[in-house]
Amino acid sequence: MIELKNTTKTYQAGDYTVKAIDDVSLAFRPNEFVAVVGESGSGKTTLLNVIGGLLSYDEGEMLVRDRSTQSFKKTDWDAYRNNSVGFIFQNYQLIPHLSVLSNVEMGLTLSGVDKKTRHQRASELLDRVGLKAHMNKKPSQLSGGQMQRVAIARALANDPDIILADEPTGALDSETSEEIMSLLTEISQDKLILMVTHSRDQAKRYASRIIELKDGQVIEDTHPYQASSRDTDYQLNKTGMSFWNALKLSGQNIMTKKGRTLITAVAASIGIFGVAVILALSNGLNNQIANFERESLASYPLEIQSETVSVEAMMSMGEASGEEREKYPQEQTLLTKTFIEDIEDMQINNAITDDYLNYLEDIPREYIQAINYDYPASLNVLTEFDDEVRAVDRSTGGLETLPGKDENEEFNFVKSKYDLLEGDWPADESGLLLVVDAYNQIDTTVLDSIGISYSDDQEIDFNAVLDKEYQLVYQDDFYTKEGDLYRAPQSQADYEEIYEEANNLDLSIAGVIRPKEDSNIEVRLGGLMYSNQLKMDFIAEAQESDIVEDQREADYHLLTGQAFASDEEDPAAEDFQAPTQMEPPAEAIPSASGAPAEITTPTEAYAMTQASMTKEEWLSYLGDESKPSYIAIYPSTFDSKNEIVTYLEAWNEDAAEEDQVIVTDMAALITDLSGGLMNAITIALVAFASISLVVSMIMIGIIIYVSVLERTGEIGILRALGAREKDISRVFNAETFIIGLSSGLLGILFAYLLTIPINYIIYQLTELENVAQLHPAHVGALLAISVVLTLIGGIIPARIAAKKDPVLALSGQ
Repeated sequence: MIELKNTTKTYQAGDYTVKAIDDVSLAFRPNEFVAVVGESGSGKTTLLNVIGGLLSYDEGEMLVRDRSTQSFKKTDWDAYRNNSVGFIFQNYQLIPHLSVLSNVEMGLTLSGVDKKTRHQRASELLDRVGLKAHMNKKPSQLSGGQMQRVAIARALANDPDIILADEPTGALDSETSEEIMSLLTEISQDKLILMVTHSRDQAKRYASRIIELKDGQVIEDTHPYQASSRDTDYQLNKTGMSFWNALKLSGQNIMTKKGRTLITAVAASIGIFGVAVILALSNGLNNQIANFERESLASYPLEIQSETVSVEAMMSMGEASGEEREKYPQEQTLLTKTFIEDIEDMQINNAITDDYLNYLEDIPREYIQAINYDYPASLNVLTEFDDEVRAVDRSTGGLETLPGKDENEEFNFVKSKYDLLEGDWPADESGLLLVVDAYNQIDTTVLDSIGISYSDDQEIDFNAVLDKEYQLVYQDDFYTKEGDLYRAPQSQADYEEIYEEANNLDLSIAGVIRPKEDSNIEVRLGGLMYSNQLKMDFIAEAQESDIVEDQREADYHLLTGQAFASDEEDPAAEDFQAPTQMEPPAEAIPSASGAPAEITTPTEAYAMTQASMTKEEWLSYLGDESKPSYIAIYPSTFDSKNEIVTYLEAWNEDAAEEDQVIVTDMAALITDLSGGLMNAITIALVAFASISLVVSMIMIGIIIYVSVLERTGEIGILRALGAREKDISRVFNAETFIIGLSSGLLGILFAYLLTIPINYIIYQLTELENVAQLHPAHVGALLAISVVLTLIGGIIPARIAAKKDPVLALSGQ
């Protein structure tokens, strides 16, 4: 069965080497009761531990069923202890927080036996030792003799070949000792029992063979045995404890220390609690930002301009990379900047071509509410104001086009976003709408511009502005040809004359509108809105007008006779001879606001032309350009805005760089800035709160290490029963898992409860409802973080536990 061949085990004590067993050769029968006797320090317990696989021998060999153990790995020794050896200790070595039944089942659990089978086997063994009625008690509720009977039942649970008993009656009274020895004698009928004892009398009475040791050597063997059989079929069944069983074992241990565990979990939950509150607030505020973005779609449409500036470049303007510039340089050197050139570099010229306009037409109609097209052409709109005829000044914001390509689309959109306060919706393009803000207000500068009188109390009855008349003057009537040049109206008489032209289109205010409360449209100044079709009709007329046709052929400005501005220097410009130039009048005709109207006199035309206008820009201003210079797309929903952006970006993927079109999404820009700021604040706060998570991790590591010290005996018991090192690690990892999960749940629970007063306070201060919201994804992530951090904190203590020497652990060291 078991055979030792010249086996030696040594210990190092300072500079001395002590041979605990010295060149021992012994063989044991499959079923006999062997008592090992000798004085203290003779090597009895060492011999028992070597045979039991708790200690490794240094020299010689040990055979189990004729199989050498020299090649055994750690896991083989673990399996050997579990399969072939049962231990009975002097101080019982029962796991205190487990029931009697669970103590007996532990070896079977490590063997992977199913619950039903191990329960049945343990119950039968407890019945055999007379303790079936006590199976649900804890060890502390039993007498010494009863606890030793439990230890014997546990040793028999896996039906081992060898029972190793180390002073099994040393802590018992004589009567109980007799009972235990009688039970061991009965067991020896079919098993090898190897018992260490100091009592020679007990050995003689019960043992069938006595081996006496002295200084680690066998000095007497009353019934020696020479091994002769050859059993080559000996196989080891690997042991292992599942994480679920480790959880149950650790959970039962934790339940014996409920108070300390609760305090630990609460303390560890502080970090999770802090992070959870921060994330709840961040999540709620981001939702508020997202809601703002959804609600602001109408006031912040997707915009496309023929000439625009890169928003990203504007935001980074003035910055220089670290490779180029050093911030706060030490050298006393003056450096230069190219601000104007930077601005020019930021200019983007979007190629709004016919193909692109057709591409816009193919946007799925369910994605958009309306598209607003604005053209560079300036309408010539006149009105009577204070008994004079004056031009409506578009530059003050007094004239804007309605969003929408056609009449149905634009009025459907406006009707969905505005309330009609007075009058009617326009029946055709001649009808105008007067827009007021949420307080029924309109800026006085705009009123002056559009020619509406108001009293000193600045209150106007809506009916007083209805049917206010305007005249749209086409280009052939507005500009008069004189020689090679054209003349714009220069006097009140000129304005009165063209105001009466039969070709003019009569316009009038049909209704007064105001943004709906839920539209989130903000009106700053107010003014008049007109049909997009009105502008298109005006452009169609302008393209066939005399001034536009003549201007196409002329290389000079037909109002001033001066050369056009150019982006490039033209040497021929010095030799340019202007035709007969008209002298500007002494007094220009003002607009209704009192400010100069949009190119209504040669003086203004001269100033604007010489200052900035190219020929192309002037022709566009007159109405020769039929392509829009500005496009605003109003999405129908927040999600459809993203669909539109994706659709528009697809154009750039297939287009050459010069044909690409940049879309400005002001709503996204605003929310990205605010959302980015919120995320930055969140990260900073979470990082600060995470310090407590690290502290919690360290604290949990200390708590688990204390648990390792408290459960040292349990570690030795589990190793003696065949638990692997990884099983011991798993037991303590399971404990940290339970603590981590508990602390995470407590932290989230505390955070959730705190959101109630937080939301109440925020509502009282801002009227924002339900701002603090714990997102399910954050809850899951925080639970995972709590568990992971506690597992990390418990790694070192768990490894310390796994590496403990089984013999020292059994002795509590």
